[in-house]
Amino acid sequence: MEVPEGWEPLPAAGGLIAFGGPAEAGFRANAVVSATRVAPDTDLAAVTSWVHDAGAAALVGFELIGEGRAEVDGHPAVMRAVTFVTGPEGEHRLYQAQVLLLVRDQAKTPVAHLVRFEGTCAAEAARGLTTTFREMARRVKVKPPSSPARRSPR
Repeated sequence: MEVPEGWEPLPAAGGLIAFGGPAEAGFRANAVVSATRVAPDTDLAAVTSWVHDAGAAALVGFELIGEGRAEVDGHPAVMRAVTFVTGPEGEHRLYQAQVLLLVRDQAKTPVAHLVRFEGTCAAEAARGLTTTFREMARRVKVKPPSSPARRSPR
């Protein structure tokens, strides 16, 4: 994934990769790419619904702002924008750009992964970072997972 100048790698707790950007309005913008194994017959609509329901259940003040279709590295994707509140007193309203896509293994054993890009910033900074997040997400390169190597008999 390509990142803008001034963004730097962050520890990727629960993610594959993470980068931190500028701090604005008391929150440091960040972008995280993660992958979750899902049932091989799962479709994009199902994972989109699952991500939505999980966000609505876990995040205070969760609100879907918009949703549309896209393509990332040749894979159909869903682009979403949400806001939610965080902080001990609910003092920060955050904006999050989400891109969801399914990557399927081409091996004999069907495997699928939900790949998620999430770019998060203070809501006040969203106007200036929305395009940045969109471009970062479109530059994500995905490779289907490979099948576990088989051991050769000795």
